[in-house]
Amino acid sequence: SISFWIVNSKNKSSTETFVTPATIALKLLVAWLYWDAGYGKYSDPLGGWTLNAQPLSALDTYVRHTVVARYMYGILGPTGLRYMTPTVVYAEMFCAPVALAGSYFRKNTI
Repeated sequence: SISFWIVNSKNKSSTETFVTPATIALKLLVAWLYWDAGYGKYSDPLGGWTLNAQPLSALDTYVRHTVVARYMYGILGPTGLRYMTPTVVYAEMFCAPVALAGSYFRKNTI
């Protein structure tokens, strides 16, 4: 994972970290982008990102376009993708803000 903490390079022996306003802005931007993408999927009026999407779930249509995604389709099948589709929404909405909160408390891993 990428860590956006900046190491104080003035004192080479110091392992102390500090945060700049640019670091905070970048982290907030990433969290906002993911949350907004998840909320857009959540509020889809056609319900393409829900468990009961008809005729196909949105994730099912996305995975038909890349080689890696086609392998995933082959492994999970249409039923697996139908169950996996709603998790994308909640992962986008909540994983980035949780990671941001973790970095605020100076944790390298969550």
